[in-house]
Amino acid sequence: MFHRSLLPRGQTMTKHTLIENKLPTLLLLVISVLILVILTSCQGQLNNNSDKKLIPAKVTRVVDGDTMKITLSREQHREETIRLLLIDTPETVHPDKEVQPYGPEASAYAKKLLEDQDVQLEIDVSERDKYGRLLVYLWIGDRMFNEMLLEEGLARVAYVIPPNIKYIDQFRITQQKSQESGKGIWRIENYAQEEKLQNEAKNIEIVSLTSPIEANQQATIIARVSPEATASIRVTYKSGASTAAGLEDKQADSEGNVSWSWKVSPNTISGTWSIQITSNNESTTIDFIVI
Repeated sequence: MFHRSLLPRGQTMTKHTLIENKLPTLLLLVISVLILVILTSCQGQLNNNSDKKLIPAKVTRVVDGDTMKITLSREQHREETIRLLLIDTPETVHPDKEVQPYGPEASAYAKKLLEDQDVQLEIDVSERDKYGRLLVYLWIGDRMFNEMLLEEGLARVAYVIPPNIKYIDQFRITQQKSQESGKGIWRIENYAQEEKLQNEAKNIEIVSLTSPIEANQQATIIARVSPEATASIRVTYKSGASTAAGLEDKQADSEGNVSWSWKVSPNTISGTWSIQITSNNESTTIDFIVI
């Protein structure tokens, strides 16, 4: 079978002509490959950002090294309290604890880098703790502030509570380097211990607490102490220790459970206050949020 030539009349097919005819096809192929590479790269970057679940926010106040007040970019009228995941800094503002070594340094470091700054928050699995605080990894550009505190020896790995453990292995490696170099809290022998600070009560466990809570509502706390031990409670607001009915000393049951219920006064000022439970010469203190 004969095929009619597509070349103009009088023109013959040569090697040069074949190459010229193929150039547009080759050029189109090269451009297509380049576009595919660029799109794949962009998609990878989008996926990485998506995996981090980053939320834009602004730090309005630093409470201490591991706790801040922020406003979410999409809800600037509403202030939230955030707690940095998987770390703990020494105390500076706790109403029932003395200022601990390197606590002021941790707070000053946080204020210097964070106050009035735009940041990004990364949520792990569980979004909030029992006090209603947002649990986050806090990013400043491409640096994570949680880890920066560990690097400087101003925090230790703590509160390792599944499922919020995304960066735990990374944090422990960073902490080990700070320990080996003797930075910050690691300069003081036996002061900071892995995932545990000194003077924490070993035999008192907070089981549940109504928090955050509005004024004029009924609050309840359940704790576990030694079986049949006597336990006392002290609820402290800005005005001082509460004298509400229901806060008397109690005796735990045979399993160590003990609970208190009391009414938060309608005049109570909003804020983060404290509850201290004491039993067998040990005490533990937790935050109590009134909104």
